[in-house]
Amino acid sequence: MFRKHILFVSFLFLLIACSDEGSSSEQEEEQIVENVLIELNIENDEIITSDEITITITGDAAISSLEVFLDNGMIHKFNAPPFIIKIETEALEDGEHSLKVDAYAEGKIIGTKTISVKIDNEGPIFVLDDISENEIICEEVQLHPSITDLASNVELLQVYIDDLLLLEKQRTTDCSFLLNPRELPTGIGNLKFIMEDTSGN
Repeated sequence: MFRKHILFVSFLFLLIACSDEGSSSEQEEEQIVENVLIELNIENDEIITSDEITITITGDAAISSLEVFLDNGMIHKFNAPPFIIKIETEALEDGEHSLKVDAYAEGKIIGTKTISVKIDNEGPIFVLDDISENEIICEEVQLHPSITDLASNVELLQVYIDDLLLLEKQRTTDCSFLLNPRELPTGIGNLKFIMEDTSGN
């Protein structure tokens, strides 16, 4: 499987005119009943993609079935191993979700494991209030763009005016920078922000 790679880009047109995004619910739950242990190949609070998730059962009991739940809805039922599942994340809402596995023997739950997982389909959220569309810039202005992500961190920020790279930052929460019109070509400029989160959105 491969993940579609998307860069989120915001544009702002400017005129340079100068003569000179842990509680108890977040904790991994694990119950061992009748020496049954349920293990997953993902960690608590991990961002999941459409890659395979492997469920491993160890213990003395004979498992008759396995049920997998995302939040409150069952998404798969196994009657025999291998216990491998793919979750199509594209249709799911970004943010935190609960993934639960119930193991059954003779119609009774003999083991349960619940972890928190994160879905991250969308790119960073961009807000810039310091300047507006078609604003004339003649003096230095400090820009403080707000770039957040609901499920992961901002991995990369690049700022261009037309094809001129003004700023590049990686893995930072401070996205502010100084825009100095005296260092830029006079005329209409296209201010472009390219952002990428940890998941490649």
